[in-house]
Amino acid sequence: MARSPTWPSDWTSLTDIEAYDWQGRTGRQQRAEVLRYLGIRQSTGRDMDRALRWATKGLCPLGLSPAIMVDRLTAWFAEQRVGCPEGEALDRLVATAQRRFEDQVLAAVDAALSPELKARLDSSLADADPVSGFSSLKADPGQPNLDNILLAARRLDFVRSLALPAATTLAFDNPIARTLRRPGSQ
Repeated sequence: MARSPTWPSDWTSLTDIEAYDWQGRTGRQQRAEVLRYLGIRQSTGRDMDRALRWATKGLCPLGLSPAIMVDRLTAWFAEQRVGCPEGEALDRLVATAQRRFEDQVLAAVDAALSPELKARLDSSLADADPVSGFSSLKADPGQPNLDNILLAARRLDFVRSLALPAATTLAFDNPIARTLRRPGSQ
């Protein structure tokens, strides 16, 4: 059994613990002693890979904010009895998980599209056509008059003619769609 860590004798409250210099030589030594006493080992590259896989598969599909993902990862490291990375390292772990998840979702969408459909979508992105051009498709339909209503109907017909597979059409309230949406576009 690990021996109890030694504490400064003048600690009387939580404020004393929070104010303690944990980064100094003595603080680092006592911190290591506390972690050893609690049975928490230092994390390895393998632990970081496991955490990354767990975050990518278990957290990212939920559409959680980075702050909530950090909290859940911190809890995961505690459950594993492994030292949790701090600050920027944990933020990088979350960002990497999000990028991997986005890559996986986009790869699945890419795999669901036929070459013909990809060509039509590429054409739409490059085309300035008022009906099928991407900029036109995302533009405001304008004032409600007959010409604008007919133009909007032709745009809708074009989108429907694409017959996008279900895997590519995420509902707006879907957490995956929220993850992929550009910041500020909501």
